[in-house]
Amino acid sequence: PVAGKIIIIDPGHATIKGTVVDSGAVGQNGTRERDITLAIGKKVEALLLNLGADVRMTRSTESTYLTLEERAWMANASNADLFISIHCNAATNRSAQGTSTYFYAPAGGAFDRDERQTLAKVLQQAMLDACGRPNRGILEERFVVLRETEMPSVLLETAFISNAEEE
Repeated sequence: PVAGKIIIIDPGHATIKGTVVDSGAVGQNGTRERDITLAIGKKVEALLLNLGADVRMTRSTESTYLTLEERAWMANASNADLFISIHCNAATNRSAQGTSTYFYAPAGGAFDRDERQTLAKVLQQAMLDACGRPNRGILEERFVVLRETEMPSVLLETAFISNAEEE
């Protein structure tokens, strides 16, 4: 149940503070990751709002004024229940495909490892069920938006923008 929960949606990449242009990866047909992640983010926002969640976006346009650290601080200051960062994967091997989910919670650390890992498992399975892409698994990484958030958080790699089929 998500009704009443504060959920931060972080569509990855953007022009940051008007000076740093970060379009993320660019597909073979010129599709920019930042555009895809924003479109997905807005769809997720609408779905969660319909379920009664209090959804807050780190950006709702192609630009943002938040650095990666500030995105995590925003979530912490909001006392968010969940933080979900949305991305598209890319590889020099253009046949690479599939979806993966990242979390961060070192054993013995300050984070609830079971809670973060469970969120990663649930969202990875949901992406697999919805998209039918190959399963690249649940991985652990020290990404800023994962290590600096105090609530359960994940970074989703929805598909490979570098793969023409997935793009």
